[in-house]
Amino acid sequence: MHKLGCLYLDIISLPGLFMSKENNAKYHLTHVCPKCPEERRKPRKINGVDECWWNHNWENGNYDITKNFGVWNYLMQYLK
Repeated sequence: MHKLGCLYLDIISLPGLFMSKENNAKYHLTHVCPKCPEERRKPRKINGVDECWWNHNWENGNYDITKNFGVWNYLMQYLK
Protein backbone atom coordinates (compact mmCIF):
# COMPACT_ATOMS: atom_id res chain seq x y z
CA MET A 1 0.00 0.00 0.00
CA HIS A 2 2.88 2.38 0.76
CA LYS A 3 4.18 2.34 -2.83
CA LEU A 4 0.67 2.68 -4.22
CA GLY A 5 0.07 5.65 -1.94
CA CYS A 6 3.31 7.28 -3.09
CA LEU A 7 2.42 6.63 -6.70
CA TYR A 8 -1.01 8.22 -6.16
CA LEU A 9 0.59 11.35 -4.66
CA ASP A 10 3.07 11.54 -7.52
CA ILE A 11 0.27 11.27 -10.07
CA ILE A 12 -1.83 14.01 -8.48
CA SER A 13 1.27 16.22 -8.30
CA LEU A 14 1.94 15.96 -12.06
CA PRO A 15 -0.09 19.06 -13.01
CA GLY A 16 2.36 21.12 -10.95
CA LEU A 17 5.11 20.37 -13.46
CA PHE A 18 3.27 22.57 -15.95
CA MET A 19 2.74 25.48 -13.54
CA SER A 20 4.98 28.28 -12.35
CA LYS A 21 6.95 27.52 -9.18
CA GLU A 22 4.55 29.63 -7.11
CA ASN A 23 1.42 28.03 -8.55
CA ASN A 24 2.97 24.57 -8.20
CA ALA A 25 3.66 25.28 -4.52
CA LYS A 26 0.12 26.55 -3.91
CA TYR A 27 -1.33 23.54 -5.75
CA HIS A 28 0.80 21.21 -3.66
CA LEU A 29 -0.17 22.89 -0.39
CA THR A 30 -3.88 22.54 -1.12
CA HIS A 31 -4.06 19.21 -3.00
CA VAL A 32 -1.02 17.06 -2.27
CA CYS A 33 0.44 17.99 1.14
CA PRO A 34 -2.77 17.29 3.10
CA LYS A 35 -2.78 13.71 1.74
CA CYS A 36 0.91 13.05 2.43
CA PRO A 37 1.33 10.35 5.13
CA GLU A 38 3.90 10.66 7.92
CA GLU A 39 6.11 7.90 6.48
CA ARG A 40 6.52 9.95 3.29
CA ARG A 41 7.10 13.19 5.20
CA LYS A 42 9.75 11.66 7.46
CA PRO A 43 12.60 11.60 4.88
CA ARG A 44 11.69 15.19 3.98
CA LYS A 45 12.53 16.43 7.47
CA ILE A 46 15.82 18.10 6.61
CA ASN A 47 18.40 19.70 8.93
CA GLY A 48 16.66 18.42 12.06
CA VAL A 49 13.54 20.49 11.40
CA ASP A 50 10.53 18.50 12.59
CA GLU A 51 8.40 19.18 9.52
CA CYS A 52 8.55 18.63 5.79
CA TRP A 53 11.17 20.98 4.35
CA TRP A 54 9.19 21.78 1.20
CA ASN A 55 5.95 22.36 3.06
CA HIS A 56 7.75 24.64 5.52
CA ASN A 57 9.32 26.71 2.75
CA TRP A 58 6.16 26.98 0.68
CA GLU A 59 4.08 27.99 3.70
CA ASN A 60 6.61 30.78 4.29
CA GLY A 61 6.42 32.04 0.70
CA ASN A 62 9.67 30.55 -0.62
CA TYR A 63 8.62 29.24 -4.02
CA ASP A 64 12.08 29.15 -5.59
CA ILE A 65 12.42 25.38 -5.16
CA THR A 66 12.90 22.82 -7.88
CA LYS A 67 9.70 21.08 -8.94
CA ASN A 68 11.13 17.56 -9.07
CA PHE A 69 11.90 17.38 -5.29
CA GLY A 70 15.34 15.98 -5.93
CA VAL A 71 15.99 12.69 -7.65
CA TRP A 72 17.40 10.92 -4.57
CA ASN A 73 14.37 11.68 -2.40
CA TYR A 74 12.05 10.58 -5.19
CA LEU A 75 13.87 7.29 -5.74
CA MET A 76 13.96 6.51 -2.02
CA GLN A 77 10.16 6.42 -1.99
CA TYR A 78 10.21 3.49 -4.43
CA LEU A 79 13.37 1.64 -3.38
CA LYS A 80 12.18 0.96 0.19
